[in-house]
Amino acid sequence: MIKGEEQETIGNLAAVPESVSSLPFVRRLRGRAASATLDAVRAANEATVAALAAALELRDDKTGSHARRVTAIALSIARVVDSELADDTEARFGYLLHDIGKIGIPDRILLKRAALTFDEKRIMETHTELGESLISSLPHLQGVAREVIVHHHERWDGRAIHAGLRARRSRSPRASSRWRMRSTRSRATGPTGER
Repeated sequence: MIKGEEQETIGNLAAVPESVSSLPFVRRLRGRAASATLDAVRAANEATVAALAAALELRDDKTGSHARRVTAIALSIARVVDSELADDTEARFGYLLHDIGKIGIPDRILLKRAALTFDEKRIMETHTELGESLISSLPHLQGVAREVIVHHHERWDGRAIHAGLRARRSRSPRASSRWRMRSTRSRATGPTGER
């Protein structure tokens, strides 16, 4: 069967009578339709993240290559610390897009070669909030990816550019509790596991 005919066949499965819909081949076709839909959603999510990353790289090519390096380093660390996190696609998206908010930073600050003034630093520090705002309409980036984008300037001692994780109640309990657990363990033993 060619692709168009297959789509039409799968689309017509909703109209199949109940007595026929329990047949194994009909269940397999429905499963294929669900699998194809899930694959399409995953591909769309990947394409969205790739487009955002490309936009960031166009804006500032140093930030773009920085994002790829950070992603590689974060995935390497995650493989050692928590293999589940290393396999988490959304976490990978967060690493890649951690500086996406820099798209909203004025060129005179983002591309400045000299040291930033106090006021310019304050503006640059808003990139985490701008990043959170940029991805707020993308449901596939609201968990771990959002946590990475918002909190990637957190320090081992819990301090940060803004209020810090301890002072800020997260909107993603799964991601933040996982992050807090690691941060607490790291603060107690240090980043290398020493006391």
